[in-house]
Order: sequence, then structure tokens, then C-alpha cells
Amino acid sequence: DRVYFLSGNLHRFDMRLIGIEKLNHAMDLGRGVLLIGAHVGSFDALRAASTLRPDVTVRVVLDAEHSPALSAILRQLNPQIAAGIINPRKDGTAVALEIGAALVTMLADRGRPGNATASVDFFGRPAQFPTAPWQIAAALHVPMVLCVGLYRGRNRYDLHFETVTEQLQIERKERQN
Repeated sequence: DRVYFLSGNLHRFDMRLIGIEKLNHAMDLGRGVLLIGAHVGSFDALRAASTLRPDVTVRVVLDAEHSPALSAILRQLNPQIAAGIINPRKDGTAVALEIGAALVTMLADRGRPGNATASVDFFGRPAQFPTAPWQIAAALHVPMVLCVGLYRGRNRYDLHFETVTEQLQIERKERQN
């Protein structure tokens, strides 16, 4: 499915958009939106669905250096998506500036070595999650929307959108560096 999504062949799929009005509301606030996802379902389905709104530019925070072969395939299949990738290995300020005033997708369930994480209760056990998505949203005053593309079998996907916050408030003294 990934190849079809990245090459823009959405007509092959039955995609249901659940909670899309929440994403539209966040976009209507005019401050940019940070879409956060996880390593569950298909993030490519979510990226492909963005082509349904040609008036909106979607940027993806993706460590392209982590998987050079996949990055090369992405550049060949969909140069537009590849050109919109924000490299998280850049300086934090540069990444923040690229995220501001855009619709940006970012996976928020795994931290990279050396990046700040926080321990939270997750299904009754402590788990480490990256703090960067929350710090970025707070610093840029952008809403956060959870997005998940769930595979329903054959060529069917449910794309779920749920508002996390319209504006995250973290006192400067409580922010981690």
C-alpha cells in the first residue's frame, strides 16, 4: 500500500475520515498545526490523504538519514512529499522555524538517542516518550491533533483525528532544554 499512497493512487482505497472536522477546526485557527502520530497503522495513508486538500501544505518531520534507501524511494515516488520533509537532525531553532505556520506531522511515540524524554504511566507501566513535540507545540502556540491511519483489511483505512490541545501552556521554567 505504501507505494500506492506515495505515488498518489488514492482511488485504489476506501478511506474513511473520522474526526476530520477537528483537524479543520485546528487549521482554521491560523497558527499552524502539529499532527502527532505513532508507530501504529499507516502514516503514509495520512500523508496521502493530505493530497485531498491541495490548498494545504503538509510537512513531515522525518529522520531521512535513518533509512536512506526508503528516502531515495520516497524522492522517486513523490518528490513533493520528499521536498517537504523537515530533518530533525538540524538545529532545534531551525526545525522550530520550519514547523511554524505549517501543517506538520511528527511521530511522538519514540525518542531518538540523546533527545529528552519523560517517563509517563502507559497501560500501568512507566514508558519513555519524547518531549520535543510538546515543547515545539508550546513554544509555537500551535494546536496539537493526534492522527492515526488504521488498516481495516484489503484496501480500507480509517483515518482518525483527535484534538489533543488547541494551545499547550508550559511555563518557561518547566520546559526542558
